[in-house]
Amino acid sequence: EVTMAGPESPTDHRLEYLGLCVQKSLKVKPEKWGRLLLTEEYRNAVIDFLDNPLPAAIFVVLTPNAQLVASCSFPIPVSRTK
Repeated sequence: EVTMAGPESPTDHRLEYLGLCVQKSLKVKPEKWGRLLLTEEYRNAVIDFLDNPLPAAIFVVLTPNAQLVASCSFPIPVSRTK
């Protein structure tokens, strides 16, 4: 179960569902999705996508260094963080 909610917060099943879709389509382990959600910029992009009618799309890609990144715009701005 992938959740970034604190112990006092309810689980957001939308994050779980989106995470499962990403894991299946990109063939990555759940840890990759969890790591994506730990990055504030990417987590905010996912939450904005889920909470608002716009943006209408979210892009989640696997970078050459095997990290997941999320963005509501294309091309995806990739930060140089490790």
